[in-house]
Amino acid sequence: MKEDKIICKCHGISKKEIKMTIITRNVSSLKDICNVFDVKIKCEKCKKKIEKLRNCFEF
Repeated sequence: MKEDKIICKCHGISKKEIKMTIITRNVSSLKDICNVFDVKIKCEKCKKKIEKLRNCFEF
């Protein structure tokens, strides 16, 4: 079940959740995904800027 592998270590978001978000919310960019998951400009848990948040995700 590699599908449920945790992608964002900071938020515990799985690839399945991200895929469902892309399908249901029709988002395409990482920034949109971050907004959907309420990450905004800074990740509150890891204090990284949104540009660096890209490292948390593996697409």
